[in-house]
Amino acid sequence: MADFSFSEFVDAAPRDVFYFLVAVENAGKMDPAIKGTEKLGKGPLDVGTRYVQTRQEGGKEIRETFEVVEFEAPYNYAVSYRQDHIELIYRYVLRPESEGTQIELLGQVRGEGMRKPLAWLVAKGLQREDRQLLKRFRRAFEKARAKAVETPQH
Repeated sequence: MADFSFSEFVDAAPRDVFYFLVAVENAGKMDPAIKGTEKLGKGPLDVGTRYVQTRQEGGKEIRETFEVVEFEAPYNYAVSYRQDHIELIYRYVLRPESEGTQIELLGQVRGEGMRKPLAWLVAKGLQREDRQLLKRFRRAFEKARAKAVETPQH
């Protein structure tokens, strides 16, 4: 298993940050490679909910299926993705801090069988790719919040 983590402060309550984080329509605002995310099935978001995400990487369109493996609003959320005997878990932990929220992304990569030695290499690549993920999240959240303030509610 190989791990990595990042942390970012967001000037808002954990509840607001959490529900922006888990909203399907916000995925592309955090990662420009994401072209779309579709929830599979019906019902409320919870453990077991699955999504298909379309990404643009290296000139190719890639579709990946994620599953929610933790959902404890408004403090914990995790999704899991498996491919070729490698499992990736992205766990988001939110903590109230100084009238805002400290959000931490914990990435775990597990390899199975002959793929086990590759987990660290996959983790290093993801760590490099996702270094700015929470900073982009914070900017997208702040932009959406500013837009909501500018737009009168009817």
